[in-house]
Amino acid sequence: MNEKEFSWIPIECNPSILTEYLWELGIRKDLKFYDVYSLDNPDILSVIPKPVYSLLFVFPMKNLNNNNDFKKLDISLITDDQNILWYKQSIKNSCGTIALLHAASNGDVRNFIVPNSLLENILNEVENLDTYSRSRFIESLLQLKIIHSKFASQGKTAPNTYEDTSFHYICFVKSSKNGHLYELDGRNPSGPIDHGILNEDLLGNQTIQIIKKYIHERKKEIQFSLCALASVFH
Repeated sequence: MNEKEFSWIPIECNPSILTEYLWELGIRKDLKFYDVYSLDNPDILSVIPKPVYSLLFVFPMKNLNNNNDFKKLDISLITDDQNILWYKQSIKNSCGTIALLHAASNGDVRNFIVPNSLLENILNEVENLDTYSRSRFIESLLQLKIIHSKFASQGKTAPNTYEDTSFHYICFVKSSKNGHLYELDGRNPSGPIDHGILNEDLLGNQTIQIIKKYIHERKKEIQFSLCALASVFH
């Protein structure tokens, strides 16, 4: 592939765009993304329907190419675990799509997959592949690239395809296999991070403290976004 094929336009962290994207991938319209406006106000947090199935967190990461932020990780937390499905990001600016795949491929969200959808077909192909082969398969999916481009073009702040964006998506999910909280980042060279058993909702104190640590380490930054995937209000 040439440079253009390995570089996509970043997806804006907009819950409406992310929701439409997820639906087109193949999640039933029973779920949608909600903006999380506070990590400290119980009244605001209570507005989001429970359970929360996944969280997408977007934060400033100035040294993506050097993976400097990963040096701060507790390496003992990193695991190669069959209880979670992890996608390595190999396409520049595709972290939003990788985060959506993480959100849709793990936990109880899988109960909402539309039969014969692109997402179901992806999972059927990648479930038993190793990390490298899974990454190559995602690269080869023209339909996924087309869908990504469709929703990336809807954003109000989309940069040029070749422009490095300093904002990065990661995903938090609860495994339906072992009940553990996982942090999934396609740019982490060591794979998923297992934060241990989760005995509360995903949008609870355990996950919030991890997110607050990211924010605390970037005290001079003010641009953070958090979206929660939960049931649609009826």
